[in-house]
Amino acid sequence: MDNGLVRYSRAGDVFHYRWAARRCLKMIYPKSKLSHIMIEGSEDLELDGEYVIDVAEYWGEEETEIREIAYFQLKHTTVRYDQPFNLSDLKDTIKGFAKRYVGHLSNENKSSNSPKIKFYIVTNRPIAESFKNNLKAVGSGRDVGRIFKETIEEYSALSQEDLKEFCSLIELVDGEGNYNQQKYELYVEVSQLVAGSIDNQLLENITALVQEKALPDPNGNGKIVKEDIYMRLGISSEREMYPAPPELEKIDKVIPRIQYIELLDQIIKTPVPKIIHAAGGVGKSVFARYMVQNLPIGSLGLVYDCFGGGRYRNRSESRHRHRDGLIQIVNELASHGLCDPILAISTALEDDIIRKFISRIAMAISALKETNNDAVLAIVIDAADNAEMAAEEFNQDCFVHELLRESIPAGCQLIALCRTERIHLLQPSSSIIQLELKPFSEKETMIHLRNYYSEAKLIDGIEFHRLTSGNPRVQANSLSAGFSDIIEVLTNLGPSGTTVEDQIKAQLNFAVSGVKDKLSSNYQKQIDSICVGLATLPPFIPISILSKAAEVEESTLKSFIADLGRPLWISNTSVHFRDEPTETWFREQFRATPEQVLSYLERLKSLASSYIYVALTLPSLLLQAGQYRELIELAVSDEFLPENNPIDERNVRVYRLQFAFKAALKQKQYADAIKIALRGGEEVAGNKRQYELLSKNVDLIAPLQDKERVQELAFRQLLKGEWDGSENVYSASLLSFLEDFRGEARGYLRSSNNWLKIYFEKQKEEEVSIVKHLKNEDIVEMVYAYFNLNGIKFAIDFILSWKPIEIIYSITRRFARRLVDAGNFEALHEMLSFDSRSQYLTIAVVQELLEVGQVPDSKALNSILILFTTN
Repeated sequence: MDNGLVRYSRAGDVFHYRWAARRCLKMIYPKSKLSHIMIEGSEDLELDGEYVIDVAEYWGEEETEIREIAYFQLKHTTVRYDQPFNLSDLKDTIKGFAKRYVGHLSNENKSSNSPKIKFYIVTNRPIAESFKNNLKAVGSGRDVGRIFKETIEEYSALSQEDLKEFCSLIELVDGEGNYNQQKYELYVEVSQLVAGSIDNQLLENITALVQEKALPDPNGNGKIVKEDIYMRLGISSEREMYPAPPELEKIDKVIPRIQYIELLDQIIKTPVPKIIHAAGGVGKSVFARYMVQNLPIGSLGLVYDCFGGGRYRNRSESRHRHRDGLIQIVNELASHGLCDPILAISTALEDDIIRKFISRIAMAISALKETNNDAVLAIVIDAADNAEMAAEEFNQDCFVHELLRESIPAGCQLIALCRTERIHLLQPSSSIIQLELKPFSEKETMIHLRNYYSEAKLIDGIEFHRLTSGNPRVQANSLSAGFSDIIEVLTNLGPSGTTVEDQIKAQLNFAVSGVKDKLSSNYQKQIDSICVGLATLPPFIPISILSKAAEVEESTLKSFIADLGRPLWISNTSVHFRDEPTETWFREQFRATPEQVLSYLERLKSLASSYIYVALTLPSLLLQAGQYRELIELAVSDEFLPENNPIDERNVRVYRLQFAFKAALKQKQYADAIKIALRGGEEVAGNKRQYELLSKNVDLIAPLQDKERVQELAFRQLLKGEWDGSENVYSASLLSFLEDFRGEARGYLRSSNNWLKIYFEKQKEEEVSIVKHLKNEDIVEMVYAYFNLNGIKFAIDFILSWKPIEIIYSITRRFARRLVDAGNFEALHEMLSFDSRSQYLTIAVVQELLEVGQVPDSKALNSILILFTTN
């Protein structure tokens, strides 16, 4: 054979792989409806026309609910690239597509819910204009020449309405670049998508994926899902695209304000970035949401929530980094179809991310202006000062002040919200406009008051306005206190009125008076200790810690917190601030002096061995107290570590070393930093071994660890098996134990199934010696996730889906042993009553029950005996 022909054929294959690789990238776009792609064929092997299908795309919300199928045939040439295709050149393609069309029409299951179909011919050669025009004419029912009509009727074996519909479903795409151009386009698209350095290896990884799926494999099906692309890009889960989702408090009864309209008008008319500032409680977050809902027609506004329901100070849910804030904002824009998303791979630097961010903003603005030239894009950063404070606390960079210094594309309104006294944290330049959000007017106060007390008179409204200084937060706290009438409200505010600070202080004093009789003579010191803890400790603060530190009963402490009313939330066993003004007031009012911190440390040290929360908090308290030397000594010592829990002990050791290492560098104590680094190397190696141990006992993590630690392990995906994507299995299992995070657990579980399919396909393709093995423990984690999320029946169905059947016995025994350890015998007996299909499952359950002296009930035993005597 002529070597040139071989090369031409290979060029066509490469064109195919690179073009398909570009299509695969669309699956990872936010809210993409592209479910999966088939290479060299389709899923419907029983239908005719399979031989002409190079690529098939399946579109739908879920893989089980496909709404549209697109069939592609690719044509590439390196010689006749200037010779147009005519109908006769595509005879076989038309024949094959027509057979597939008929196959869909005659499908016995065809109904109104059947997916729509579309056919595409994609080529780097031109397609004759006469062919395009005639095909469109037939598809729209218009007359065409006799020869063309007879020819396409012959090729398709269709006529009249069937032919008309078939032709309307064909789209001709010519002028595609050749195989070299496809490589360049792939590079451009990946570069656009990813923040970080792009090399040829990354491109080859994606192209090789398509090539592998195109190879003949009797056990494979050529299917590509988004997890395949995640793996090639080094991304483990979809959460990395939305690292900081908003957690804004629900707002009822929003008061329409004239000032909102005036501020919004100023914002839209001036192109430079702006800072909207106000005192605590004036309603910056309310204005942020009003703003994005009242932009000009065709505009879009997004609110980035830096506060995150108080979680912005949690290590597992930081919101101040570039890869938190900027990635979240862009991918929210992408979910609206306004720009491409961004994935921040591990090598991405902050300047990479910010450059990509600005380019996406320009793209989004351009998309908005296509429909309305007056449209604007508003990006509102709520609680921007909190992000800066968190960055300082963690000794990291914050994206907010850096973004305010950038040249933002015209058409984008960048607005940062902060408290007036903290404007300096944003480091604003002289060009940034600063606008103040003022308190309620008397008229607005009256509307607010009558939302709660409809009988309130004008004179009541005037007095209420004076007593609250028009502060919406003060008013909301007073009106939600449950007073019987307006007179009680006004009386409670006192003759001289109140501010947010005064109101909280009054509530604290009221709470103190309620518990005073139950406390000893030094009660004030104890209450101050509680307040210092609220102001100093990171959220969420265990109630038991505050109770022991203040030496009061937990019931008394809960009553004290409840008496404060709206400012604080008690969630399960911890307390945290409901909103930013409350947190700010506590941190300012009860800011501890170094001496107070030392005193507080002495109280807490004795608790460190019993509470991991305290053990993790000691380093930051030592730094606040200026005890740098003691901090270093603590980091390298074995003191104040959790007892009887080696997992917590290891976590605390590593965290202390990390904290002390950063402190040493900040203090320029390089000798200490070197000593800590050497010790840290040993502990990190041990930490790795610990994670391996945890991954084998995931069911014990939730009972032994606090909710925040479980959440951190899941979201940071610190536990995993030996195969790509296995971290999703463990995240799903961990979160399935937490009621508040079961939605996220379901997402991780769906992703786990896709990664599992990828694993089996990869196992078939590669030598066994180089494939990282799936272990039974990994499967059991998925079983446990199904059990926690959907119940025992779903868990059984998942177990029985595995082959060979011997593995059912092994998986079931491990799962049953966990249920025994948890004392959940009800679920074990339910397993026996649910299923009678598998001897292996039944034997495994019964064996685990017998080992702990449990016997199945008579009904289950009867079913078991029937099963064994009939098989």
